[in-house]
Amino acid sequence: MKILVPELNQFSLPRNPNLLSVGFDVGGTNIRGLSLGNDGGATELYQRQHLGNLELIVDSVVEISTQMQISSGKKIGSIGVGCAGLVDKEGVVITSPNIQTIEKFPLRKEIQERMQVAVVVENDANCAAWAEAQLGVAKGKKDLIVVSFGTGIGAGILLNGQLHKGISGYAGEVGHMVIEREGLPCPCGKQGCWEQYASGSALGRLANQMQREGLIGEIEFGLVTEGNPLSSEAVGAAVQGDDPEAIKVLSIYSEFVSMGLHNLTKMIDPEMIVLSGGITEIGSPFLEAIKQSYYQITDTQPNSEKTEIALARFGNKAGSVGAAIFGNQIM
Repeated sequence: MKILVPELNQFSLPRNPNLLSVGFDVGGTNIRGLSLGNDGGATELYQRQHLGNLELIVDSVVEISTQMQISSGKKIGSIGVGCAGLVDKEGVVITSPNIQTIEKFPLRKEIQERMQVAVVVENDANCAAWAEAQLGVAKGKKDLIVVSFGTGIGAGILLNGQLHKGISGYAGEVGHMVIEREGLPCPCGKQGCWEQYASGSALGRLANQMQREGLIGEIEFGLVTEGNPLSSEAVGAAVQGDDPEAIKVLSIYSEFVSMGLHNLTKMIDPEMIVLSGGITEIGSPFLEAIKQSYYQITDTQPNSEKTEIALARFGNKAGSVGAAIFGNQIM
């Protein structure tokens, strides 16, 4: 159900240089948009908060698309939208655990009526996976997992070069694997879901918990403000500044991330695992911490060294780039 575009292996860049292929990524808290050029390059990333307001999501797509048309002097040929959650073949977002206001939201219809162009709506993690497989760090790989760490966790899974959707289109909702019985409550209604421990937003929650329990001292770098809870962005900036307490937090966080990655590897045995989402902007320290934890878990497995782990080429743009590629295929 997730895939709306047929013949996904027939990839091509935008064919008409006078038309824009626009892509949007609707996450749990933000919407991001860009356009894809016929040279494979992407424009700057526009970003807005939507705060779960469905009307604001549509308004943001219209506003950003209009800005792109004005700044480029070109018309929009198609719009692709990646959205967190379960998306049916008509572009209706059935449910989204991290945007709880969504219930059978006809996102494709709403945007198409406002913009009067062809629109395709796809799961956001599938968009990120397709971007990395077609133009990114996983180009040429046939079996891979692209895991997106945001408010929640989603994954795009490619098997033999094709996106794997599952019988009901729910494949890739890996953030809701239960890794801790009677663990932290999740918006999906269960307890102990992986994303409660390893999502992008979980890094800040973990840092605050470790401080309360006296496991780390004060983090005193960059974005940290005295008296305010630590955010993931603040912890990430502190890691980049070599703050020793923040590095301790990242080390524990990476163990939770690697636990889920190990489970996925045991099921799929991919050539590559690609890490995407805003949290990956921490860069090399993030990647090295994940690798260290992951290979410690899998060091007894004969194929452990064959699974490459890499950061997404497109970083926070991956979902938007993939959505633009999908949109281009219906232009």
